[in-house]
Amino acid sequence: MQLIIDKLLVNYQVSGEGKVIVLIHGWGDDLNNFSKMQLNLSRSYKVISLDLPGFGKSSAPVLGWSLDDFAGFIKDFITKLDIEVYAYIGHSNGGAILINGLANKTINAKKLVLIASSGIRSTDQLRKKAILVGAKIGKLPLKLFPTSYQMKLRDKLYHALKSDANVTPELIQTFKKIVGQDASKDASKLELPTLIIYGREDKVTPPQYGQIYNKLIKHSKLEIIDGAGHFVHLQKAGEVEKIIEDYLK
Repeated sequence: MQLIIDKLLVNYQVSGEGKVIVLIHGWGDDLNNFSKMQLNLSRSYKVISLDLPGFGKSSAPVLGWSLDDFAGFIKDFITKLDIEVYAYIGHSNGGAILINGLANKTINAKKLVLIASSGIRSTDQLRKKAILVGAKIGKLPLKLFPTSYQMKLRDKLYHALKSDANVTPELIQTFKKIVGQDASKDASKLELPTLIIYGREDKVTPPQYGQIYNKLIKHSKLEIIDGAGHFVHLQKAGEVEKIIEDYLK
């Protein structure tokens, strides 16, 4: 299914009936990241997943977007569909977007589920250094260099930042804005019940992030899953879905 929001073509899927759950994917992913979870949750809920602008089959924003911009987009999306959201589930950068939106009352819900959520920047000095490097790279006259060299420079930056996936050219400014935002302050403002799930072997968003969020979010519960990494909801699908289903009930 597709619709237009703020001149952007948005791709989304709807399945099931009942209370509404909205799934928000991470950086470099699309709605297929939640395909199995959507199928299972749709037995009890109305589940909506979407491709965020710039990912999957949705149009990319013209200007660089921040977490605030993505949260505002989700608000417009929900308004367009004229629905009331019972719970949001966000993976990685999707979690950081939801923390921003819910903390600042841009969007609303009864419950929140964070899966390997990003947004903790202050504990990772490498990210800070990479952001500074990125700023310098952005000022270099890259057009003077061969295309292959330009991409090598960018790849060094984005791999240093440990992003979920390489950044496409149209999302470079968006990526720089997002990695410069720390979601911990917003997390401390959250008031809704929140389930936090991390994989114990996650190297992209380590379980320490979950511990930080657990301390910051008043009504939160932390689950750390053994034998799983950043895509814990895919690697341990049955275990994670059981935890989420029990929590949503």
